[in-house]
Amino acid sequence: ETFQLIRFEYDKCFFQAINNNFISSDLNWSNKLFANQPMASGWELFSIIDLGKNQCLIKDFQGNFIEYDSISYALVGATRNFSREQIFTLVDAKN
Repeated sequence: ETFQLIRFEYDKCFFQAINNNFISSDLNWSNKLFANQPMASGWELFSIIDLGKNQCLIKDFQGNFIEYDSISYALVGATRNFSREQIFTLVDAKN
C-alpha cells in the first residue's frame, strides 16, 4: 500500500491514502487502522521517530507505536513498547 506522508510539524505528520482519506488511530475493536477519514484531526496525527537509514517508528497521538500485523496484513495500534515489527522503511515512491 502506498501512502503520502504529509508533514505537519517537525516530527508530526498525517498519512493520506490513494482514496484521499487519512489513516486514523481512532481504533475499532480489532485495533486496526483504516484510511477512512476524509479530514485530518487529532486522531489522524502521528509522530515519526527517525532511526536513520530511512527507517522509523510511528506513534499515534496517544503515544502507542504502530505495527504491521503479518497475520492480518494490517496496520494496528500496538503498545508503548516497541519491537522489530514496528520498524518501517520510508520509500520515495517517485523514484
